[in-house]
Amino acid sequence: MERTEDEVLAGLAEIIADEMGCPAEAVRADSTLVDDLEIDWFSRLAIITAAEDVFGSRVPLADAPTFATVGDLAARFAQE
Repeated sequence: MERTEDEVLAGLAEIIADEMGCPAEAVRADSTLVDDLEIDWFSRLAIITAAEDVFGSRVPLADAPTFATVGDLAARFAQE
């Protein structure tokens, strides 16, 4: 099933909110994973794993460091 980037972004906001204990409304496409959301490496992996389950696609572990913003991650899952 194809999803728009906005749909993926909304799903990621919920996943990140659950993992980080922040409101989903605080998660925007331009939010940086490290500086704005203070997501460490282990939380990043947990978020990506949860997103893989929700969106039904896989992200190679080697790609995890390449995502600087929530929008970067949303674009990756939207293209699957």
